[in-house]
Amino acid sequence: MRTQTQWVLAAATALLLAAPAAQAQSATTVSDEAEREAQAHEMVVKAQEASKDIRSFREAANLYRQAAQTLGDHPEAAQHLVQAGRLAYYTGREGLSINDCEAAGNQALAWGDVLTAAQSFLDAAWVAAEEHRGSEAVTLARRAEKLSSSPLIQRQERVALLSRIADFQEQQELD
Repeated sequence: MRTQTQWVLAAATALLLAAPAAQAQSATTVSDEAEREAQAHEMVVKAQEASKDIRSFREAANLYRQAAQTLGDHPEAAQHLVQAGRLAYYTGREGLSINDCEAAGNQALAWGDVLTAAQSFLDAAWVAAEEHRGSEAVTLARRAEKLSSSPLIQRQERVALLSRIADFQEQQELD
């Protein structure tokens, strides 16, 4: 039977042997993340260039979407999805626009960017309403409205957001 000292020594040896492996895994993770960020940055630069010509908007939207996907769970991904959603809308791809805007809202919310989340949900609501997807539009607008009361949104931003929500509600009543 092992003594308590032998158990402690065995545990300490196991920890010492595991430490280099954990450090190598951590370095790999940091390196992988930096590589993904660099790849996403290249895509964004290409997307910005493609955005200068209306004939390349579809390509630009795809590049922004790919940049967001490459970043994964990252605070900058939401902004890339916002851009993808706008460009998808301008190219007549409303379904993609709704998906991109809603995804931007979810991503922004996950990182605490409540204003971007609310604006993205409201953008998605407008496009959904335009596409006669009434219940989806209302659900998205309600998400934006709930977020508008967040203390993380400045007063002036809240006023602008609530004004857009009121415009949306008024438009829904007219349709």
